[in-house]
Amino acid sequence: MNASKQRVFFALWPSEQLRAQLAAIAAGLPSGVGRPVPAEHYHITLVFIGNVDASQRQTLETAAAGIARQPFRLGLDRFGYWPGPAVAWLAPTEPPAELLQLAADLRAVATAADCRPEQRGYRPHLTLLRKVRRQPDWPAPPRLVWPAADFVLCRSVTGPAGGRYEVLQRWPLNA
Repeated sequence: MNASKQRVFFALWPSEQLRAQLAAIAAGLPSGVGRPVPAEHYHITLVFIGNVDASQRQTLETAAAGIARQPFRLGLDRFGYWPGPAVAWLAPTEPPAELLQLAADLRAVATAADCRPEQRGYRPHLTLLRKVRRQPDWPAPPRLVWPAADFVLCRSVTGPAGGRYEVLQRWPLNA
């Protein structure tokens, strides 16, 4: 990758209190099913954008600042598994309309910034485990409510010690 480009995505980023609650749920899962995602990586992607240059990033940040949406509550109440990427996740049974609209708004922002956002249908989820080889047989999780009050632009950095995420910018939800 060109050093002047950054790999970015918009996301919901949990508070430290919520992150601790998510970590407690993850800690209660049976061991040996997959590789746990570090708690500091917990997030719900709103739109994955990919590699952007400085000009595109500035355009993304300016446009994101203009999004006017109300805060909302996101109930995370079901576990799931995708064999293709080999991940197990926690997600809402019914994603709130506000979440879906925010993701659509940010996809439009990315497209207007001449980026190529991921085109798959939006399925909000929080990845708990990677390298999962089979469908986990877990009971229903305790219902967790995420009070979504803001969203972030994150950068994904891959280095010798593995990947990490950096929050670059944060915007409140306060239409």
